[in-house]
Amino acid sequence: MPSLKILYPNGDIDRYPLSKLAPVSIGSHSSNDISLNEAGVDVLHCRIAWAKSGYEALAAGGQGIEVNGAVVQRALLKAGDVLRFGGIDVLYREKDVVPAGTAKRDEPPASTKNKGGPPARERPVEPPRRKRPRVEEDPDRAAAERIAGRLRDDPAAEFDQFVDGDAAEADAEPPKRGRRPSRDEEVEPRADDVELSPLTPPPASRRAAPSAEPPEERPLRRGTPPVEPEERSLRRGPPAVEPEERPSWQERRREKAAATPSPVALPEEEDEEDEVRIPERRAAVSPRREASRGAAPPAAEVSDRLKKALQSRGSRPSEQDPLRSPLVIGLGAGIFVLAIVGGVFYLMAGRQSSDAEFQAAETLYRDGKLNSAIAALDSFADLHPEHPSAGGARALAGLARVDAKIETATPDYPAGVEQLKSFITAQRETSGFADQYPAITQRAGKMALGAAEESGKAFNRGLLAVSEEARTLLLTYSPKETPPAELLKQIEGRARVSDQQNLRHETFVAAVQEINDALAKQTPMQALVLRRNLLARYPEFSEDRKVTGLMASTLEAEKKTARAEALDVDATKDDARSELPDPATGVFSARSRSDQVSVGEAAFVQSKDCLYGIDTVTGAPVWRRPVGLGHPFFPIADPATQSLVLFDPQRRELQRIQQNSGKLLWRQTLEEPVRGHPLLAGNALYVPTEGRRLYRIEFETGRIAARVTFSQDVTGPAAWRDGERLLVVGNREVAYTLGSQSLECQTVSYLGHGAGSVEAPLLTMGRYLLAIENVGEGAVLRVLTPAADFSVVDTATTAEERTARTIAGRVLDTPVLRGRDLFVPSSGERVSAFAISDDAGEPPVTVGPVYQTQSPRKSLVFLAAGSDRQVWMAGSTLRKLQLVGGALGADERTTGAGLASQPIQTAGSTLFNARRRAWTDAVTLTHTDRDELTSEWQAVVGARFLAWSAGPGDGGDLIAVSEAGATFRATPAQLATSGFSLASPARLNLPDDLTAPLLATSLPDGQLVAVSGDPNPRAWLINRLGQVDRQVPLERAASARPVALGNRVVVPMPGRLHLLRSAAGESAQDFLLAQGDERPPAWQSVTPLDDQSLVAVLSTGQMLLVRLQTTPRLHLAEAARVDLGGVPSGAPGVGGGIVAVGFANGTLKMFSSELAPRGERTFEQPIENDLWAADGMIFVEERGKALHAVRPEGNLASRWSIPLEGQSLAGSPRVEGSTVHVALRNGTVFAANAETGKIESTRRGRSLLATGPFRIGQELYVGTLDGSFQRVPQEARP
Repeated sequence: MPSLKILYPNGDIDRYPLSKLAPVSIGSHSSNDISLNEAGVDVLHCRIAWAKSGYEALAAGGQGIEVNGAVVQRALLKAGDVLRFGGIDVLYREKDVVPAGTAKRDEPPASTKNKGGPPARERPVEPPRRKRPRVEEDPDRAAAERIAGRLRDDPAAEFDQFVDGDAAEADAEPPKRGRRPSRDEEVEPRADDVELSPLTPPPASRRAAPSAEPPEERPLRRGTPPVEPEERSLRRGPPAVEPEERPSWQERRREKAAATPSPVALPEEEDEEDEVRIPERRAAVSPRREASRGAAPPAAEVSDRLKKALQSRGSRPSEQDPLRSPLVIGLGAGIFVLAIVGGVFYLMAGRQSSDAEFQAAETLYRDGKLNSAIAALDSFADLHPEHPSAGGARALAGLARVDAKIETATPDYPAGVEQLKSFITAQRETSGFADQYPAITQRAGKMALGAAEESGKAFNRGLLAVSEEARTLLLTYSPKETPPAELLKQIEGRARVSDQQNLRHETFVAAVQEINDALAKQTPMQALVLRRNLLARYPEFSEDRKVTGLMASTLEAEKKTARAEALDVDATKDDARSELPDPATGVFSARSRSDQVSVGEAAFVQSKDCLYGIDTVTGAPVWRRPVGLGHPFFPIADPATQSLVLFDPQRRELQRIQQNSGKLLWRQTLEEPVRGHPLLAGNALYVPTEGRRLYRIEFETGRIAARVTFSQDVTGPAAWRDGERLLVVGNREVAYTLGSQSLECQTVSYLGHGAGSVEAPLLTMGRYLLAIENVGEGAVLRVLTPAADFSVVDTATTAEERTARTIAGRVLDTPVLRGRDLFVPSSGERVSAFAISDDAGEPPVTVGPVYQTQSPRKSLVFLAAGSDRQVWMAGSTLRKLQLVGGALGADERTTGAGLASQPIQTAGSTLFNARRRAWTDAVTLTHTDRDELTSEWQAVVGARFLAWSAGPGDGGDLIAVSEAGATFRATPAQLATSGFSLASPARLNLPDDLTAPLLATSLPDGQLVAVSGDPNPRAWLINRLGQVDRQVPLERAASARPVALGNRVVVPMPGRLHLLRSAAGESAQDFLLAQGDERPPAWQSVTPLDDQSLVAVLSTGQMLLVRLQTTPRLHLAEAARVDLGGVPSGAPGVGGGIVAVGFANGTLKMFSSELAPRGERTFEQPIENDLWAADGMIFVEERGKALHAVRPEGNLASRWSIPLEGQSLAGSPRVEGSTVHVALRNGTVFAANAETGKIESTRRGRSLLATGPFRIGQELYVGTLDGSFQRVPQEARP
């Protein structure tokens, strides 16, 4: 049979048989089947069990088992395999060789195999006994002992011999060591017979019935004391011999007459090792046996007694009932009692052994030896499935498997959760499952919290899902009445923190990868933007080594993108020629003194698209120069040369002009518009442009000498004190240090400012440069100093210093420096003072006081510094501030109400302050004494004409009213004269706090009507001399432009149309809109249809036809109403019995004069301008695309179309005969054939236009945006 041969290092050998029914455990603990106390052997190291096709060795611990020199977790054993445990080898054998004459272990003896005779008696396999040393013995006593033993061991065999009457063998199972001699055979003592010593128990053949199997060699059973090495050496012997098959009991009976066989010596135990023989000696009798039976009789006496007993014959079997035999009854009773007692002791011993095994496994678990505990608990549950502790062992093993995953230095929480779920699944149907709830919740809570925490440390987002799963188990098996609220709160908080940590790590990894990708694509600015976004979210990465390394690479790459080039482009000295004559301009000018004489000097003021020169003494206009709209900077004045540098966006020209005359010195065309504020340093002008470029232009000649192109837009530069280098701040992130002559980039410095955050010009402050970064609704002063490599660094090295240099409000305008005093204007009409120091050891910036007006308005703030630490502030008014004793106080006196529109100009003790009023876009320039804050004159420039009218006939005078409330009058000759030829006879008395724009219209009789809004609404009637004829107070402010209805004036007011009282005093009833609780809709436009009716459009998308009724009294009444389906984009075109309305979606709708629908058409582009009706046509401007002359009939087809090339009409076209005159806002006037649309002539002026063509006498005029009348020469008309 298969067995294990155990080879000890000292040469000792043990064997252990294997059984398919019971696995064998091997380990260092005494509870194992084979206990090996060796280094490196676990408490439970492995198990060997039957696995269908053979015996399999399974590792119980985590370190595996060594089989044939290889460490494995499991192995199917083959004959000859060697398992090593420390220094002990265990050899696996398929079968043992047994001595001849003995039966095999797994089958019955040959004498009973398939013979039908009495079956051999079976008994439990007894552990092999120690091999006793052979000693000399007395032959007579040995024979007597054998015979007595046979009687005790096999009485049935003796019974058969008595029946047969001879000494034949008993028909019982043959003895273990071969056939015993019959009583007639002479028993000869053998030299190898063993005589028992007094301390040695009798051999097995004398203590138990013979077995069908050969005795096994020393089994290592639980509780068996180890055999000493000297005892093991006594069991070595020759190899075992296979047992011979004995004849059956029937055959032996038939051979009873045969010759008596020679005595058969009892074979001794054999081994494969060398036999060890002991010299024969006489056996000593055990003291224990002597104590039980007294002194042993002499051997001869015993022999005689036995012979007599054996020779006596009893009754024959047919004459005696075997069941009533005293011998049988006694033996049976004894066997029964012994069986009961043995069973009790067996159960007790087994119970004690299994309890000890379970306690040992529990001890392993409590000691934290989880893998060994799992193996021991599993083995216990498998070996003792019916034991009361088997269920507990399985449960404890399940928990140990969970603990083995999480109670380690590196817990495996996913595996732990899976093990816990498996444990729950396995235990759910058991009776004591509810008792496991605390263990489940304790482990689930630990894993939920641990996995949540480990997720943030290991940046493993999957552990959050594991934590959530464990948290679910925690909630499921926690008491519903007392859930672990505190633990759940900790888990939730830890999960939230870990989620943020994972997001932080993921963001960092992604940002670093994106930065590397941007550098690989040669886009360093994109890399800087990515870095900024990363640090804005996680500032702690600013000191990360990887991030700082990428920054150095990025700055070097950005330096290479700045490409400088030398140029030689001369400027033009001639002024641009206009195809239209200079217009007649209306400028309102008033002064308090008339005895002052001009000195030929002019202050300059900019309004709308023109720059004006105003005499510094008299306030009279000197010159006017159109410069376009959208100026990137206010003109730069050079006091040394009395010249100005400006930019004309319309022509994309940089110009230099004389300040006192306005004449051109040179103009240089640039490829792109100017961006930011240019720097005038020495004889060079440094101009940044929208094309990410910076030009160096010679100030004297206007020649372009050099240009550098960057990877981003840049602001205006500032020069270092040495004049050799410039600093240019990029639109974001970095600043560039350039050579002032070649514009070569020397280094790139990182500032980290946001896109477009540096809006105010840079300022040189001794050895420092000031750049102000707007952050939100505040601003940070970045005081920069140069480093050794010409890069710049912020002198604020700590967060505290940076915070101290933060001011409230956004800085848009230029700070001013006077001595050591720095004044910084910011939004909210605020001025912050600082002290600047160049001295070593002193801080470069010291924070000073702040001044802010009590009721700040949204206005630009300009400063002008003077002596005695005074500074003048232009915002909503002009104020004088003074820094005294650490406080910045304001003079109580103010002047010049209005919003500042440009920097303050100074000339001696005079300030020239320009401002806009809230109700007009015109600019008022005042001459102010800086100490007294009093003004001697004012000039209003850039006021557009709201309404005008020419007298009857060709020689009638022109009267007009401007948006600034000034009236003008001019004869036809004055209109034809260029310059400031329009006289201003009057100015409306408008309140300073007026907020709504002035509105005006002309009447058929040549008079004008102007209306003002809150806070004191009124209407002015201006006669044909330009004087105010009368004023009429209004109940409400006008909400739309008034219109003439015959000789009457209709003023739209909220919720009503008011008809002004006529000169004769006749009043009329207003038209009222139906009003509920809601606010009434606003009037979108009101257009007269004829002398008795008008068309009004509401903000709700409805169009009304309102007529003047005379019965029962004079009143306005609604005649028709139509829903337009939307709000029109401009005023309707009315004329010839047609009303046309356009919409931003490109739809054109046509109605009759009674508002009956006439047709509809949709254009590709939106209709955003007004519509005009003239000569049976509707003029429709398709935005930026074309001007259409639409026939008001049928499908509203176009008679003709004229391309506009992105331009827009300034006003209504004028049809005269077969010619239509059209004025565009860019200053172009063209004449086209009214039938075909063919352009016949075109003229381009320099001023932007605000009206369509109109006739004054014989001349055709157009109105400009700044309040001029531009004459169109005769050549422009067919």
